[in-house]
Order: sequence, then C-alpha cells, then structure tokens
Amino acid sequence: MEKKSGGQGFTLMELMVVIAIIAILSAILVPSVRKAIDSARRTRGSNSMRQLAVAYMNYSNTFGDQRTMPTRVVSHYDWALELAKANVLNEANVYFWTDDPLLKGKTDIPKFVKNGSGWPSNGYWTDPGPSVVMLVGVDPNAPATTTPIAWTRGLDLETGNWDASKGVYGDAGGFVAFLDGHVEWFETTASKLVAPDGSAVTSPIDAATVTGGSAPVATQSAASR
Repeated sequence: MEKKSGGQGFTLMELMVVIAIIAILSAILVPSVRKAIDSARRTRGSNSMRQLAVAYMNYSNTFGDQRTMPTRVVSHYDWALELAKANVLNEANVYFWTDDPLLKGKTDIPKFVKNGSGWPSNGYWTDPGPSVVMLVGVDPNAPATTTPIAWTRGLDLETGNWDASKGVYGDAGGFVAFLDGHVEWFETTASKLVAPDGSAVTSPIDAATVTGGSAPVATQSAASR
C-alpha cells in the first residue's frame, strides 16, 4: 500500500476556522488596546495641564501678592514667556504635546521656552499653536475651584464642544485647568461650569471667569496676532 506524505497542509475548513478565531480575537483585543492608548494619552495630557495650572498658581501668588497676567500678554508665546521669566515654568513640552494630532511630525519645537543662549524666536508658536489655550485677565481673587484658566485646543467657547478637526482629542472632549491648580476632563463644558457667584451653571467658558470687570481673553497663536 502506498504511504501518504507526512507534509499535509491545512484543509480549507481548518484554515477558515483559524481565520474566524483570529477575527474574533481581534474584535475583542483591538478596542481594549485602543482604550488603553487613549487612557495613556489622557493621563499624559492631564499631567501637562496640571503642571501648567500649578505654575500659574505659583505665578499668581509669587511673594505672597496675588497678580494676573499683564495687558501686554496677548499670545501663547507671551503667556509662556511670562511664566518662564518668573522662573515658575520653562518646559515647552507642557504646551506642545507629542501625541497631539496637529503637532505630529513637527520637529522644530524646543525643549525649553528659555534656553541657554537667551530667548528663542517665537516662530514655533505659530498655527496650529500649542496644545493648550490660556486665558489672560483672570482675576486672581476669583473663586479658585471653579474659575478656568486654560483648556485643550479646539474648544468652542460658546457651545462648549470640542472641534473634531482641531481638538487634541477630536470631539471626544478635553481638559480644563482651574485657578486652584486642579484639572478636569469634560466631554462638553455646556452647563458644566459655575458662575463666579455660584448661582448658576454657564455654557460660554468666559462667563465662569467674570467677577465684575471685563471678561478675560483667550490667547492667540503668534501667527494670528
């Protein structure tokens, strides 16, 4: 009797079963991996926002005298220089996040706002600008736990929603940093923010910052000044 070859391959049925198993495992694992990656991104973003918020809190209370950003501060670059000159924050990576979709591939971002040779050009603060937007004119005596000072880029200040094409996390939401140094994640800020007198929630983010004078103004990128 003729012997069969020992090198037989998979039958069509066996191959289809293997493919089906791989497809099922992929359907289970891919969402979990994506969720883990998104969680890691948010953790890094939260840490950066926290550093920024604490730096501003230290700036506001330097030498025991509460202060706000001077009127000459009108751009992201001016804001960062002010904190760097006050020696409370000099790391540029707090403003520019490596996993920000609009900043991927950008290679000319320095590590520091102020370097050993002096103050660098503000050319790298051009559009799309940093991953965060800061407020100028926040009253340091405003309610610390509810007054926003910065948020991740892409927030529509009126609707409270993040833009899918400009948001650091698309339209999923973003972070808001507050005057007391804490940071919160919001899917939307609409009806989530508290007015300074504590009497109502607000949708436009600047309505949560007004304490009697004019509303603070969001910084702009150097290119749009």
